[in-house]
Amino acid sequence: MLAEHTPFYGGVFRCRLVIDSDFPNKPPKGYFLTKIFHPNVAQPSGEICVNTLKRDWNPAKWSLAHIFSIIKCLLIVPFPESALNEEAGRLFMESYDEFFSQAKLYTQIHSRPNAD
Repeated sequence: MLAEHTPFYGGVFRCRLVIDSDFPNKPPKGYFLTKIFHPNVAQPSGEICVNTLKRDWNPAKWSLAHIFSIIKCLLIVPFPESALNEEAGRLFMESYDEFFSQAKLYTQIHSRPNAD
């Protein structure tokens, strides 16, 4: 469960990992299947930009639990400096309150426990 101070608190987010034949030498690609307003998640593809899943990937230290833990941490501490969603990144940097409101609205609409 995420901390209450995040705009994603209470949401249920579905993710997909795409693991190709070069795994674990090559990191998996991560995607949010649940629509989310987040600097590090491209829209509409849902692609997740996380350095640990890209340039910091270490094939000797991977585990599915670790990968999903990294994605959960990204919901707690976004990295707007490497934004795939420019609008979310800009709002995060310039007006966190506006970002929080928009992200919370997406969470309330799209990530309910019974949402598809």
